[in-house]
Formats: sequence, C-alpha cells, structure tokens
Amino acid sequence: MRIHVADTYYWLALSMVSGLGNAGYRSLIESFGDPEAVFEARVSDLMKVDGIRENIAKKIADREFAADPETELKNLQKHGGRIITYWDPSYPLLLREIPSPPIILY
Repeated sequence: MRIHVADTYYWLALSMVSGLGNAGYRSLIESFGDPEAVFEARVSDLMKVDGIRENIAKKIADREFAADPETELKNLQKHGGRIITYWDPSYPLLLREIPSPPIILY
C-alpha cells in the first residue's frame, strides 16, 4: 500500500500519539484501513481494537500528539524526505521479520 503525499500527515500524526506502540498502530490500520479513518473513528470504536485502551483512544480522538505532525511534515518535505509504511512494497523485507517492526520509516 503506497501512500499519497496528502495522506502522509495522517501516517505521521498517528505515529506521534504518545503511548501508541507499533502493535497498536498496526491493529488500528488493520481494523480501519488507513490512519485518516482511525482519526475519524469514535473513542468507543477505537477501544474495540485489540490493545487500544481508553487513554490511547482519547488521545487519538483529541489529536493529542507528542510532536507536531505538521512541523514534521514540513521538515520532511523541506529535506526531500518521504515515509515508507510497513505495508509499502519498498519496506525492507528483513525488517518485517523482527518482533514489532517500525510502522513507518523516514
């Protein structure tokens, strides 16, 4: 699943929810399909996802981030960077095999 530039914000934003680990991030994407849908979900629906506790669900719903995704996105674009998600065909195969692989790479 390659991501479009417009979607990069949501991938970054979800990765910046404090307390949300790789397993939870992966479960959310598998349940909702993409990060934008995760942010549109209700707290009660987020809590139905395996491993998502109420405090994390509320942070997602309130868009409470450890860092500013907009600033990170601007820095990424300024330096010609991009992100690769776990679902992207260019994600390193060996990295997929480790326990709890990173969901996004810069």
